[in-house]
Amino acid sequence: MIRALCLLLTCSAGPAWAQADSVAAPALQARPAQTTTPIIAPDPAAYPRDIEHGGSIFEFSYAGPDRRVAEREGQSLSLDAYELDADTPLFCGSDVSGDAVADDKRNALTACYRDADGDGAAELRYGVSAAAGGAITLNAPETLATPLAWSAAPARPVEVAILYGGPTGGFVGEDGALRDAIVEVIIVRRAETGEWRKASPAERPIMLPCFEDGRCFPYPAPTGYVFALSAPTVEGKVHVDLLDPLRAALLARELQPLLRARIERETGQTLPPPPPSPAT
Repeated sequence: MIRALCLLLTCSAGPAWAQADSVAAPALQARPAQTTTPIIAPDPAAYPRDIEHGGSIFEFSYAGPDRRVAEREGQSLSLDAYELDADTPLFCGSDVSGDAVADDKRNALTACYRDADGDGAAELRYGVSAAAGGAITLNAPETLATPLAWSAAPARPVEVAILYGGPTGGFVGEDGALRDAIVEVIIVRRAETGEWRKASPAERPIMLPCFEDGRCFPYPAPTGYVFALSAPTVEGKVHVDLLDPLRAALLARELQPLLRARIERETGQTLPPPPPSPAT
């Protein structure tokens, strides 16, 4: 999100949280298939509150997408529906096994399969090379020597949490408060083992800038709410609040000049003035 903000403000260099990726956009990206089942969101009455490093900022759950189950090389596969586009469904999951495989890979997305001719068996396998913000980046497809036969399975609930990863930058003021920090938030899912795990080993944390007064730029959750962090500490504690869209928009507008000033200070650029506000 912050990279997108930086692009919107036409900066082209500077700190990692304020830069656009220098690599070309990936050719193949898939996203979870859309589900019409309502999301179960947290109770706004539980906010505001303080949490510690690794604590849950926000949790929600929903009925998962269509699934397929299959057997490959003696391993049971459970694959969830993704899509390259509206006409190209995929089914993705972990297809690695063995004692030498790290737990995070055994329970994360490693491959997607496609039944191109609709005969009930997948002919193509796409390796997963990266994941960010719910999207997964795929390698070029390989044709399977033997198509992977599968069958439909009931959808299962998906539990998602946004965890606080703590500060990664900033300085301590005379009053002991952390100033101009960068804080991390991490999106994880509940694995079949019951543990929280990243959707993919390549999933990157979200970097949010915080300012001199301790407030951090708000970040949207997938439920219509927006969460706002403030007062991060070196020890790992942070204050979290859940905002409705109107309050979030007002906060973002108030912090926008601080964000612009910080980008200019850390990149050495002078950004063009923002467009005028629409007449009210």
